[in-house]
Amino acid sequence: METKEKIREILVNTIEGLNNKNLKDDEQLITTGYIDSYEIIKLMEEFENEFLVKIDIEKISLSDFETIEAMEKLILDMKGESHE
Repeated sequence: METKEKIREILVNTIEGLNNKNLKDDEQLITTGYIDSYEIIKLMEEFENEFLVKIDIEKISLSDFETIEAMEKLILDMKGESHE
């Protein structure tokens, strides 16, 4: 499964209110109120478990969780993979 597809699946299964939403890769999730700081912590845990990465809270920002594209970049950067 592609990284973006897996992120989308995790979002839909983790964040209340997203289960019936057709999420676009560039849809703003924090700005629109779908994700808050508590949910970012839940997502970090899910991402670490699913993608076998360690997300350093001191090296991330809210913008890393704003869109599916940003989350994919974060995960691939943590894994040391290209995302171009």
